[in-house]
Amino acid sequence: MDKSIMMLAFLVVLLAGNVVHGQISSGEIIPCKVTSECVDCSCPLRCRDKTIECRGGQCRCGCGYCLKN
Repeated sequence: MDKSIMMLAFLVVLLAGNVVHGQISSGEIIPCKVTSECVDCSCPLRCRDKTIECRGGQCRCGCGYCLKN
């Protein structure tokens, strides 16, 4: 197969995976200084701990990064 077709197929699968997991966002990690700056973000649906806080200068959920809506 042509490499461009393989890349296109990979991107389609990646997008489908994001839709299935409910992670439709801009994909931006929100920088922060305090937790109150992390209001416009969402945790992945598969994340059990949806606690949002500012850690290391970035908004994070209990299971990873909190992405901008």
